[in-house]
Amino acid sequence: MKRHNISSILQALVFLALALALTGCEGGRLGSGGLTPIGNAEEYITAGWEKFDKGQYSTSINDFNSALEREPSAKQRAEAQMGLGWSYGRRDGIQSGQAYFEASQDYFADAKMGLAGCYFSNANREDYFRAIDILERIGLSSVDYCFKPLHNIGVSNAEAHALIGILYYYTGNEASAQAHLEEAKTNDDRISTAVDQIYTQLSDIL
Repeated sequence: MKRHNISSILQALVFLALALALTGCEGGRLGSGGLTPIGNAEEYITAGWEKFDKGQYSTSINDFNSALEREPSAKQRAEAQMGLGWSYGRRDGIQSGQAYFEASQDYFADAKMGLAGCYFSNANREDYFRAIDILERIGLSSVDYCFKPLHNIGVSNAEAHALIGILYYYTGNEASAQAHLEEAKTNDDRISTAVDQIYTQLSDIL
């Protein structure tokens, strides 16, 4: 079976990188910044995700940090850390959230997905295997698994299967790569998505 040259590999990685927000970008609405005048950890976590959904990543970082200062439970602490991981990841690039994903991965699949994205972005074989291990622990070893993020982190079920599919391909498991890329294509009905681009780029193995 024909292997892709390095430029083709990098092109496919870039397309999926866009889906996983490997480059940061912050949006927001005028007049909606600043700290939220609230009290306990849960309220700050809720406010943090609301700001995250609006693209106000610097403000969501403030809220998640405030949650950590208010005696959160273990699960609340993990969710605030996961929020910091995705907020920093969206604002500054996915690797900036790695420490927070590592701290919260035992509680949330969304954190595991972020950590897998960090390893994926390193673009080396050893970290590809680490990313596969994390995604398989989520349940993505099965093509029947449906990834349903707890929060709007910007990774769909189709993109999750595309991610593990391309990781399988670059680590030599071409049968699993084919199965997951086909599953990704089946479950993605949008036009010009990262999944479409990867599927086209790797079409000679399907």
